[in-house]
This record gives sequence, C-alpha cells and structure tokens, in this order.
Amino acid sequence: MLYRIYTSGDGKSHFEEMKIPAAIDGKPLMQAAKAISFHTQPPGTFVDFHTVPEKAYFITLSGQGEVSNGLGEKHLLGPGDMTCCEDLTGQGHAMRVVSKVPRVFARIVLD
Repeated sequence: MLYRIYTSGDGKSHFEEMKIPAAIDGKPLMQAAKAISFHTQPPGTFVDFHTVPEKAYFITLSGQGEVSNGLGEKHLLGPGDMTCCEDLTGQGHAMRVVSKVPRVFARIVLD
C-alpha cells in the first residue's frame, strides 16, 4: 500500500491512498532521489506529531508501525507498505511501532 501524507489549508495532515507508480511502456517509472538511509525503531517507539524536513518515501521493511494524521485517522504499515511524506508544515503526523519486533524502514529523500 502507498499512502501520501500531506498538509492541507487547515494545517492538519491528511492521507491519500495512492497506486504504486507502474511501468510505462514496459519501462519502470524513475524518480530522482538525493539520499537513502535505513533506520530501526524498537518495539513501543512513539514519535509524536512532527513534520518532515523534505519530501521523502518511507518503506517499511520489517515490523509494523501505525501512522496517525491530524484528523485522528490511522493506518497500519507492514513490510512493503510505503508512505510519501509531504507534510512539510502544519501539525504533521505521528508514528508508533506496534509490533513485538523492531520496525526497520528505508527513507528515500526525493530531489
């Protein structure tokens, strides 16, 4: 699953469910990226509402996290699930590790 997290005019973050970009004419869709990093969050980790400093994809590799937006909506993210975080301003989003194993994820900063 791919969720876009963005800030609307009310300053709150919102979710938009998106389709994973598909190949065009048999060629993969490419996007420019500045950097990639890998992170581990132990079980029980809670990151309160925050914004991101730059647009980035977050891909859960193992474990499970629960992301919350400014409207109180929540989505469970497991291995293979992605978020495209564009909430650079406003309230931002929160993340909680809900699995009994660490959540490992990749962060891909976009150009």
